[in-house]
Amino acid sequence: MAMAEGRDTTALVGREAELAELERLAGDAVAGRGRAIVVEGEAGIGKSRLMAEALADLPGAGRRCSPASASRWSCTGPSG
Repeated sequence: MAMAEGRDTTALVGREAELAELERLAGDAVAGRGRAIVVEGEAGIGKSRLMAEALADLPGAGRRCSPASASRWSCTGPSG
């Protein structure tokens, strides 16, 4: 993995549509139409890499982002 300033510099392939959608949503947030974004999927498909790429240019555009993560919770009732 190539790294520059703590960032993966290998090409991100096949994620143009996802990156464009995240950029559109960032623009909405700047315009006052913010929201939460959920990125989910199987382990190893590149969710973290996609978000790192999408978030890389936000500070330079005068934007802030507060990334968070969570694990799926599992609850069982009295019978299970």
